[in-house]
Formats: sequence, structure tokens, C-alpha cells
Amino acid sequence: NTGAQNVVITNNIITRSSLRGILLRSGGIVEDNFLYDNPVGIQVGNTASRVIGNVILDGNSQPGIESGMGIDVIALPSVKISSNIIANQAGTNTTGAAGIDLETGTKNATVNSNIIYDWSNAVLNNATRGVTIMSNELQDDGSGNSILINQQRSADLDLYDYADNVYSTDHDDIAKLVGSAESFNDWDNASGETDPSLTKIGYSAPTRS
Repeated sequence: NTGAQNVVITNNIITRSSLRGILLRSGGIVEDNFLYDNPVGIQVGNTASRVIGNVILDGNSQPGIESGMGIDVIALPSVKISSNIIANQAGTNTTGAAGIDLETGTKNATVNSNIIYDWSNAVLNNATRGVTIMSNELQDDGSGNSILINQQRSADLDLYDYADNVYSTDHDDIAKLVGSAESFNDWDNASGETDPSLTKIGYSAPTRS
């Protein structure tokens, strides 16, 4: 809970939780875990945290609760989310579901080198300031149902820095910017992302359970 210090959760298998697979209200380090069939895979908040090298599969939905989240970040002073695989959202919830959700109050967030595959919102970004989202593979499964970036704050606030992300979807719009649907070119121009690419990546057995 809040007040715990120096928490490290590593090398676990965590499945079928009632809501969160890992909940760190105190923040901490979450590294090299496998999480399957949880409504929320990992949630961290309040203090500086690192979420690195985890595999999160088949996020499900709970009735009446915004769920179907891979990594959920609530208000904290800094966070690094790196080298995670988040794939195959199992639930039908689309409103609050996200592979990575940066909630209001999140500051100094670095999100890099993650794979997010087949999630209704790959990245849901409502962080407060200091956000870098770079070198991630944000891929639809071919059904065309994913919003790869859902940027909820206005571009003119200069709150974020996007670079080198690899996008793929089978419909025209890859992103939303303050609720407005954006094609790849529109997103590139509006966000100022450095060197984005629109490339479908052929993973080995991406739907494997």
C-alpha cells in the first residue's frame, strides 16, 4: 500500500486476478513477470517506478469497471515503461481499455521499446507533462479495430515527445488527438513525431495463448 518502500516484483507468473495482477500504490520496480487473463495487468502510482520486460497477455473486462488494461499508471513523479510485450486484449471494453494508460497526474514518463499488439487503445495518453513515447511497435491484428495512440491533451501544450514508433492498422485512422480521428499523415503533422513509420511487422505466432 502507500508508504511501502523499495518494492521489487520480479520473475512471477500472475494469472486470473479479480481485478489487478499487480497493484503498487507505493510504486516500485516491476520486472520480468508474466501476466495472463487479468482485467488490469500492472498498476503503479504515487512514487517513481519502473515497469520493464514484462509479458502481459489477454487482458479481460469486468462488468461496470474500466478494465482491459495492460499497464496503468496513476499520478506519480516519474516512470519508465520499457521492453514489455502487451498482446491480445480478450475483453470487449473499448472506452477505458489500453495497453498502456498514462493517467492525469503522471509526469516525466518514458515509454520506449514496447510491443503492443491487438489492443483497442495501444497507448492512452492523458499524462500531465514530460512524456516521451518512442521506438514502440504499436500494431493492430489486422481487424482494424485499434486506436494506436489516443492522445487526450492538446498538441499545442507541448506536453509530449513522440519519435520512431512503428504503426500498423488496416483502417485509415491510426490515432486520436483530443477526440479527433487522425490518419497517419495527419498524426505525423499534428504531433510533430520524429521519424514515425507505417509498417506491418510479421511476428511469430502473435495470437498464441
